[in-house]
Amino acid sequence: MGDTTRVETKILFYKRYEGKAKAIDYVNWAYQKLIDGSSVDSLKTLASFREPLNQFEVEDYFQRVIKEWKMPVPTHEECAKAYLHHLLRQIVGEDRHVTHIAYEVYEVVREHFNELNVWYDISEMIDEFHCGENRLRGNLTWEQFLSMIKREAEKQLESEFFLQ
Repeated sequence: MGDTTRVETKILFYKRYEGKAKAIDYVNWAYQKLIDGSSVDSLKTLASFREPLNQFEVEDYFQRVIKEWKMPVPTHEECAKAYLHHLLRQIVGEDRHVTHIAYEVYEVVREHFNELNVWYDISEMIDEFHCGENRLRGNLTWEQFLSMIKREAEKQLESEFFLQ
């Protein structure tokens, strides 16, 4: 499996750890793995499921795939780091939902990576704008604020945090 596959798998595991994985997430993951060239019987079965989906059945087939691949289960922290990386990349490439994704980043950071507390400040600034007087600290324009969030995401993607 290549790097991309591991990251996508870690993101699915992160959702599982957080209790947020939906049956369709497993099916979509399996379908993507088939497109990427993986082919074990349980994966093919999982990718073929259609709605209405049974959460227990898809999780069972997911576990079968992991066993067939003899894949070690990544830790919660490894998965959180992969999900955080995914979110930061989304911020850099996104124009419409930057603040929503920034909130998600803050939630992951708050639960797993206290050393990245700049996201607390960013979430507070978003709240100030939405719930306050529609102003930002330092009289930033909304566009300047979005640019600041993107720059912070780029800075963190280039940091040594993701190289550890």
